[in-house]
Amino acid sequence: MTTEAEFDVRPYLDGMAGGLAGVFLSLYATDGDRLTSITAPGTASSVKIAGGAVDLPASDQVNLGGPVPKVVLTGLANPLQGGQTVSMKFTFA
Repeated sequence: MTTEAEFDVRPYLDGMAGGLAGVFLSLYATDGDRLTSITAPGTASSVKIAGGAVDLPASDQVNLGGPVPKVVLTGLANPLQGGQTVSMKFTFA
């Protein structure tokens, strides 16, 4: 299953074109799930999930935030400013 969402970002690393930006978020799955990948078309050439796929236990919030972000946008197409909205696609298995 693929879900699309928009997030406000705060460039954690450099936020410059061609650079990196961390994404701080929490996920919740009522029946449990597994996040296998994330893309950010038009914003970043790839999105890295530290440690690979993330298991989402049923009815439990999983924090993918700090102090170091577990989700990082790499190869930014354009510079990002704090609070800017970025569309991302999440794939669950």
